[in-house]
Amino acid sequence: MRTLKKLLIGATISLVCTAGLQASEIGVSGNIGATSNYVWRGMTQANDKAALQGGVDVDYKGAYVGAWGSTLQSGDYELDLYGGYTNEFYGVGYDVGYVAYKYPKNDGLDFEEIYVGLSKEFYGVEVGASYYFGMDEATDYVEGSLGYDFGLVAASATYGSYDKIGDNWSVGLSKTFLEDSLELAVAYTEMKSDNGSGSDEEAALATVTYSF
Repeated sequence: MRTLKKLLIGATISLVCTAGLQASEIGVSGNIGATSNYVWRGMTQANDKAALQGGVDVDYKGAYVGAWGSTLQSGDYELDLYGGYTNEFYGVGYDVGYVAYKYPKNDGLDFEEIYVGLSKEFYGVEVGASYYFGMDEATDYVEGSLGYDFGLVAASATYGSYDKIGDNWSVGLSKTFLEDSLELAVAYTEMKSDNGSGSDEEAALATVTYSF
């Protein structure tokens, strides 16, 4: 009986330790912020007005799920639900996943994408490339990015091409405070429409984000 009791106690301790180890490997993070103009792929989603935004992420050994939302000037709001896996292979980072864009007050606008991204650092310059495939309308979006942290500020630039919609580019500067939990960023973006110059867009915007 004593032997059985010792085995049960040992197994219980082992399970508790294993559960504690697994729990410690689960990461939970969140963010809240505000922007003077919610711009996505070069196009304003808030009619060139301010928006409140925020999200939460849970990750475990490279796998992650999350949700992110933003207010819209239409009175609706956007809710993005996503999940994927990120890791590194021979010094090249990769990220594959799925995202669903939801508009609760107008579900006719809902759509989904699958994506894959690659990243690599060269002499302090972060180079990235991403591909998104629309599951509903079979449209694709390709984007390349560059980033460099000068210490005082970090600079970034992107160029993207959206099938049947147009091309866009952006340049930006950002600065973090409070042990990198608070970020202030400014950016300039342009979008050239495939449907004629009447749909072209440009915007200068500022964003503040607090991460926790």
